[in-house]
Amino acid sequence: MSHDFDSAFGDLQKGIPNCEKMMIFAHSHYVNGLNTPRFCSSLQQSPHDSSIVDNFIYKSCSLYTEHLMMETRLKSMNGSLSEQLDAIGALKKWHSVLSNAAAMICVAVAAAVAANVVPVSAGARAVIGALAAAGSVLFAALGKWRQSVLKKRETAVKKHKEIAERMCAGARLGMKYLFDIHHVAVRLHLEIKSLSEATDELLKNDEAYSKSMESAKQEVLVSIRGV
Repeated sequence: MSHDFDSAFGDLQKGIPNCEKMMIFAHSHYVNGLNTPRFCSSLQQSPHDSSIVDNFIYKSCSLYTEHLMMETRLKSMNGSLSEQLDAIGALKKWHSVLSNAAAMICVAVAAAVAANVVPVSAGARAVIGALAAAGSVLFAALGKWRQSVLKKRETAVKKHKEIAERMCAGARLGMKYLFDIHHVAVRLHLEIKSLSEATDELLKNDEAYSKSMESAKQEVLVSIRGV
């Protein structure tokens, strides 16, 4: 699972056309694999078969572990993306100061030459003035281009961070409902003869889990499509 996610997210970071793996992963990750209605039906037909409950408890534990692993991976990724945003912000400031300083120096040189502060020949003055003026324009243009590149990168990282945060929230929500489902399943295991009330509660928790996972999936898919 971790390898599939890393591969899918790595492709997504390369650009919009590479989001297919992430779409497939999001669909598969948020599919509810508990089949609680089928479990309850089987349990009602075989109320003394504890193996049914054992298998269901094992499945719920496996799903919980999967969500936990995903949350841990996403937290780590989210921290890395935050560091990238901080680094991009620092680069934007540094390049802005550098390009502005370079442009100002060129303007100052052009002004000094034009005012004949530096004793040079007329021909040299014209060449130096032209180069300084051109340098001022060039550095300003380079500064704007670099800021544009950094801004695009910043936007992409923010989008990836949004996807990671939505998936992390979905994993936490899934664990909450899986914990409730597991708790009720354990109760069923201990009180297997009194199924009716516990089964109804289990179905409600499973329905809530399924709805929350479907909602999380849709939010993640919307975020991915918007990359």
